[in-house]
Amino acid sequence: MSPRPVTAWEVLAEEQRAAVLDRLLASHPELQAEADDTAIAVLSDIDRAEVADEVCFALESVSTADVGARSGRQRGRGYVDPSEAAWELLSAAIEPFVVRLRRLAEIRLHAAAIEVGAGILLGLNDATGDEECAIFFEDSFAAEQHAEVLATMQAAGLDTVTVAGAD
Repeated sequence: MSPRPVTAWEVLAEEQRAAVLDRLLASHPELQAEADDTAIAVLSDIDRAEVADEVCFALESVSTADVGARSGRQRGRGYVDPSEAAWELLSAAIEPFVVRLRRLAEIRLHAAAIEVGAGILLGLNDATGDEECAIFFEDSFAAEQHAEVLATMQAAGLDTVTVAGAD
């Protein structure tokens, strides 16, 4: 038995697949409702533990070497305190998760948004790192971000009591 031939779809990169789907939806608008339903199903499939692991990894990936490269005398910025550089880098690491939370809340996928929020909070609690990680030296970062995430959730009208287990 000969092997099954590889299809063009299987060879496409992610961006190319997105372009193909965009073209299909443009030429077949009757598929839009089904595409939306599928998108909602994909967006709703959130596991707070996975989000927590991703947040923890993102925060612990900010190294003291990264902070060192962004602190001290910086061309065009003057002197940058190491703590300021660490906060900038840590904030940038967590921002994609907060954006995801906001976007889910905006499209009224509240249960999914709550799961992402809970995952962010758990990840903030779990991220401690070691001497090589910026988060290790920035004790107040997790607490401040924790409060900001809760405020973001409350502003979006999400039930923060549901995430009590993530506090």
